Amino acid sequence: MLYTLATVLPMTVCLFWTVLLLLDHPGRDKARKVFTGFGIVSTVLYTCHLVYFSGQGSWPFECLYSLCTLSVYPLYNYYIRCLIHKRRRMDHFAPWLIPGVLISLWGLYSGISGGNMVRVQEVTMLCIPVIALFSSINAAIGLQRFRKRAQNYYADTEGKTLDPIFIMMVLLMVMAVLSSTAALIGREQFLGSDLLVLPSGMCSLLLFCIFYVGYKTDIPAEALLIPEKEEQSEADSSIAEGQQQVLMEKIEAQMEKQQLFRNKGLLISDVAEAVGSNRTYVSNSINQLTGMTFSDYINTKRVAYVKALMDEQPDMPLASMADLAGYSDRTSFYRGFKKATGLSPSEFLQKRG
Repeated sequence: MLYTLATVLPMTVCLFWTVLLLLDHPGRDKARKVFTGFGIVSTVLYTCHLVYFSGQGSWPFECLYSLCTLSVYPLYNYYIRCLIHKRRRMDHFAPWLIPGVLISLWGLYSGISGGNMVRVQEVTMLCIPVIALFSSINAAIGLQRFRKRAQNYYADTEGKTLDPIFIMMVLLMVMAVLSSTAALIGREQFLGSDLLVLPSGMCSLLLFCIFYVGYKTDIPAEALLIPEKEEQSEADSSIAEGQQQVLMEKIEAQMEKQQLFRNKGLLISDVAEAVGSNRTYVSNSINQLTGMTFSDYINTKRVAYVKALMDEQPDMPLASMADLAGYSDRTSFYRGFKKATGLSPSEFLQKRG
């Protein structure tokens, strides 16, 4: 019973989420479309897994297994890139699909000519960690750059940095380690053994988490992306150090007099408009002269405002203070306050006595 469950479970998880994705109109969004493709390839991959451990394995399924197992990691990387860049083209990542295609063709030739499929399987397993590692590193770099861009564009970055996707990418890397370890032990060691439930169960759980987060992630919509035209037009702009200092003084003056930081949903372009400059100049000035991102800079202003309220109106509810300071919700307030002070607002009040 356990063995049967172990053979079926990963494929069932992939099939379940892929059907949901197909019913969710994947064509409406490129990233969702790529993620659906990832689901289809994963379903085929674990169908080959099911066939092999059911004792029905044959060289055509081994060829398909090699193709799919070496394609899922580049596809997930491409999915992340599509979330970050709406117009990302497939040809940037197509080369990383070549190993899977070549190895599956080699397997096809070996199968037809009666060659040694064991060698094909060994090469496949050697390629898995290499391709998975590259895909993970490449995606991590892209996510980190996106996070920095978001932090320098939005005052409130909640839900705009794709952190859950980063976690799922790490889980996919863990899956690659599990697959490689199982390959080193030898898949044949698990044939007919209830021990198969251990790697199969872990992979199924990781797959469920990956698909759940991907299914729930419907960002970034156009409104959440930094405008490309604005970014491109200012990409090569620079400003002298003396001018930077003058600009920073104007920014500080606006924060002091107009209290721009209290505006919910504040964007760096709003600050740039207020001081008669552009987004890149303002961003560079804040980054270089304060050592902070735009979001951290605004957070320090909001925290300072909350501290002042604590002194002037100690009986005011914390929720009201957060609202007056410009925080969009209670979670952002608590997280921002703790980031700036090392203490939650209530802990800070208790410490002050």
